[in-house]
Amino acid sequence: RSVSLARAMSTLAALPPVWAGGIRQSDTRKRHTSTRVVRGTVASSSTGKRAREVFVHLEGVKNFRDLAGATRCVKPGRLFRTATPGDATPGDAVLFSKQLHVTSLIDLRSDDEFEPELGLVQSAFGMRSFTRDVTFDIKTANTRHHIPMLDYTRYYKAILSRMTLVEKFKAAVFNAQAVLFDPTNQRAQFVAKVNEGGLFLLNEIMVDTSGPEILAALDVISTTVTETTACAFYCKQGKDRTGLVALFVLHVCGASETEIVDDYHLSDAMRKTALGAVSNELKIDYTKFAGAPCEVVQYTLAYVKHTYGSLDEYLDQIGFDDTKRRALRKTLCE
Repeated sequence: RSVSLARAMSTLAALPPVWAGGIRQSDTRKRHTSTRVVRGTVASSSTGKRAREVFVHLEGVKNFRDLAGATRCVKPGRLFRTATPGDATPGDAVLFSKQLHVTSLIDLRSDDEFEPELGLVQSAFGMRSFTRDVTFDIKTANTRHHIPMLDYTRYYKAILSRMTLVEKFKAAVFNAQAVLFDPTNQRAQFVAKVNEGGLFLLNEIMVDTSGPEILAALDVISTTVTETTACAFYCKQGKDRTGLVALFVLHVCGASETEIVDDYHLSDAMRKTALGAVSNELKIDYTKFAGAPCEVVQYTLAYVKHTYGSLDEYLDQIGFDDTKRRALRKTLCE
């Protein structure tokens, strides 16, 4: 599929400039007006509307908030997004189970990102892992659904497909070198492209290659959330993989693009990105992945619309059709 990134970007005036094969961030960015929202307060967003309380302050868990804080379309207390709850305190564990009534977890991390000790929250849930081409058995109670969003092989192939002919020729030579004696050149070329694209390319690749995982996560939410039980979904930092799932959930529920951008940007305080198996033994420049800039999710929205026609058409393509979207809206909004 051939994609003109410049055309995708042209749909949003405030997006950073683009160059063939990657994206660079502009030196002059539009200043976003979202303010940090804390539990028990009401604050303004870029929409100028009053927002609900967003953050639930836990002692050992970062970036935890009710997705209802992003839009009034979502009922409070049904779906939470967070960083890993691996360091949850006893008080956090009680809040999860007794006050928030979280009975389902969605873990978007790779296996190698799991904590040596799962902690009080995760250990209270049995785990079921998603595998492509195998029927995913969704359990409605006390289950941690493991749905890894990032895969090294898919990531590498996606970057390779975006290379110029000259770069692909070099990649073939470097791959042969890696197989025969030394992977240094292959890794250097791959890392250069990863660093070059940063968060923009990361989201683009996840959209293109993680459709089955996004579908599985949406199915779990739709199946496990009720009026009395909640679900929490997370990756390591709770901003990128988690943010992409949140984008599609909020869209289905009727949130505006401004509300989607505001929600993503609330994770800007998380200055690290966990790339899972992708970053093993690679010299990733993590400054290119810091925070949650508004431009990243604006670009992601534009990329999906240009490449797939619309967000709904993308969801249709991965199998989350209109019937499933109506079911998710009923689950989270009624």
